[in-house]
Amino acid sequence: MKQARAYLLCICALVGNLVSPAQQSQPAAIGRQENKTTPGAVPPKITPAKEADIRRFMELTGGEEIRVQLMKGIQSSLRPTLEQSLPPGAYRAQVIDLFLEKFGPRLANDVILPMIVSVYDSHFSDDELKQLVAFYESPLGKKAASVLPDIDAQIPTVQASSEKLAQKCMAQVLAEHPDLKQAMEKAEKVH
Repeated sequence: MKQARAYLLCICALVGNLVSPAQQSQPAAIGRQENKTTPGAVPPKITPAKEADIRRFMELTGGEEIRVQLMKGIQSSLRPTLEQSLPPGAYRAQVIDLFLEKFGPRLANDVILPMIVSVYDSHFSDDELKQLVAFYESPLGKKAASVLPDIDAQIPTVQASSEKLAQKCMAQVLAEHPDLKQAMEKAEKVH
């Protein structure tokens, strides 16, 4: 059982290392509004109307694609690392597939999307979002284009949340498939 916890911690570390140092250190865009939230702090509650405006703005500006690309990038980076970190055995591919099947959609919906919405919320008021949706080509639309690189740079802050989710998903996979857990424990004893 100690080894299973070690593998969960390894997965968490792997997820944390998926964000490139270049993404972590990008400078802030010139002229951006100050972020209203402190990294790691719980963001304030967003009204449903403002969240709908943010999602519409994301749809118009490719924000949804960012979310999907982040999820796919994390999943594709995680697979080979998991293959190398888990002990060999017939169980390994199935555990990884089940884990990624559970982790990917939850990462996209429970971690990435709320973080993206929060980042947009920190940069634009509800009124500005309504204007952006209606007048993307207006001067305010140009403002959006100028802050999008900074917003993109803030999105990798999902690291801590994705690490916690990784732990929960692996624990669920092993709890739901005791035969795979036993195979993994047996393989751990061999190595």
